[in-house]
Amino acid sequence: MLITMNHEEKKLWNIYWENRDQAKIIRLLMNHYITLIKDAADRICSDHSVVGMDDLVSAGAFALSDAIKSYLPNSQIEFQEHCMPLIEQAMLKEVSWANSDMGQSWRKLTKQEKLIVILRYYEDCSFSDISSLLDMTMDTVKNTYHSAVSSLPPLTDSQVGPG
Repeated sequence: MLITMNHEEKKLWNIYWENRDQAKIIRLLMNHYITLIKDAADRICSDHSVVGMDDLVSAGAFALSDAIKSYLPNSQIEFQEHCMPLIEQAMLKEVSWANSDMGQSWRKLTKQEKLIVILRYYEDCSFSDISSLLDMTMDTVKNTYHSAVSSLPPLTDSQVGPG
């Protein structure tokens, strides 16, 4: 789906290229191109039902943000040609991770187990901090964390997550 830039798009891109750190302009560009994410997610979700639409859209949104930041203003290709392979690749990586042993094991955890593992492993929070944050006893946090981690296969770099 190739769309030639209209006046509104050109205006947004010109503002962005003049000042790349404007979060507002990035959000406007993201909103303008959100249908690209939704269309790709629809196509991939229909082929790979193991991954939910929300997960695919999230992966696509991160990829769209990266595509906006890496697009060159004098490029000979339209933005859609630049971003679609990146969006689809991110979504397929999400599908691949979800189909892995780690992804399948992760889906079996409760929301609370996932939250505790994310806070501890990815956010590097102490058990004490997690206990305070979630209003749980430290023993409950530790037990929940250890139970969740023991139910997961050993981590390798390729299994840490889709991002």
